[in-house]
Amino acid sequence: MQETLISQPFSVYVSYSRTDILRLERFVPALRDVGCRVMMDSGQAIDHFDTLAERLNEDIHACDVMVVALSPAAVESDWVQRETNLAQQLAKPIIPILLRAVVKLPDNLAHYQSIDLREKERLDQQVSRLIAALHGLHAGMAAGG
Repeated sequence: MQETLISQPFSVYVSYSRTDILRLERFVPALRDVGCRVMMDSGQAIDHFDTLAERLNEDIHACDVMVVALSPAAVESDWVQRETNLAQQLAKPIIPILLRAVVKLPDNLAHYQSIDLREKERLDQQVSRLIAALHGLHAGMAAGG
């Protein structure tokens, strides 16, 4: 899969449940390959809850767009909910992606068009769709819109 590089720095915050960390390999490397700066909770232990919450808060404030990796665990995650709510309060563009089937999308994400990364057979096509969406957002931001 050959994708066009994003010409200027562009940061993507990935919100996810730690139970899905291995599934992030389906798309995070592709984002880095096209020049996105990917910000996310690395899953490393941090001494204090306040320190982690503050760092994630700063990353969400600094990001250009949020990608929410959805799964049953993510839908139930207070952290994912908190991160998504903050991004919405800050009017950050949000792109939900499906890593696993969910019975019902969270109400605050139900009106977004999601990208389905569940099927390995269509994975390249859908990752390309995600990158195209990021390119579109980046172009709109660069044009001042």
